[in-house]
Amino acid sequence: MTHLPLYIDVEGKRVTIFGGGMVGERRARLFLEHGAQVVVAAERFSKGLEELASRGRIELVRLRVPGDEDLARRLVRESWLVVLAMSSSEANRIIAGIAMDEGVMVNNATSAMEGDVIIPFRATVWGGIHLASTSLGEAGIAARRALEEAAKHLESRGDLETLYHAMRTVKRIMKQVIQDPKKRFKLYFEIAEDEEFKKAVEQGDQEAAVERALEIIREHAA
Repeated sequence: MTHLPLYIDVEGKRVTIFGGGMVGERRARLFLEHGAQVVVAAERFSKGLEELASRGRIELVRLRVPGDEDLARRLVRESWLVVLAMSSSEANRIIAGIAMDEGVMVNNATSAMEGDVIIPFRATVWGGIHLASTSLGEAGIAARRALEEAAKHLESRGDLETLYHAMRTVKRIMKQVIQDPKKRFKLYFEIAEDEEFKKAVEQGDQEAAVERALEIIREHAA
C-alpha cells in the first residue's frame, strides 16, 4: 500500500469536479462543507448543483470531454485538487492525464485507486476524535460498517471519553507553563501512566483526573 492517511485543511483551496451528476454533487457538497472553493465542470448538471450555483455557492462550467480539452486543461491548471466524477471512463482518463501533466492531485470518485487522493468514510466521537475508514476501493460497504462499529464502540467507553477531555484540558494548561516541547511530550505519557490519574479516568471523574495531572505538572514546572 502506498497511500498515506492524512488530514488536510481544504479551506479556501480550489477544487474542480468533473462530472455534474449525483456523484459530482455529493463531492461538491462535501468540499463546500469544509470550506473549499468549488468548481463543477460538465455538459449537464443536477438540479442540486444548479441550485447551489444560483446561490453563488459554486461555479459551473459547461464542457464536453472529449472535445473541450483546452478548457479542461485551464481548469485543471487553476486547481489544487481535481475530482473525477464523469460517467464516461474515457472522459475520466482524459482529465486524469491532463492532471498528471499539470502536476495536480486527482481524486477518482468512480474508481478510488485510480488517483492520488482517496476520500474515506468519516465519523467524529466526543466532539473531537476523528475517525476515518477506507478499503482503498475494495469493499466500501465493509469500510463504512467498520467505521460505524468503531464509532459505536468508542461512544460506549466512558473512560476513554474522560481521558480525551481530561488530556485536552491538560495539554492546554501544560503549553502555558512548560515551554520545552520535548519535556511536554515526555510528561504527557507520565501523566497517562500515573496510577491516581488512571483511577480517576476509569471512574469517569474528569475533575479529579485533571487535578492529579496538574499536581504532576507543578512538580516538573517548579
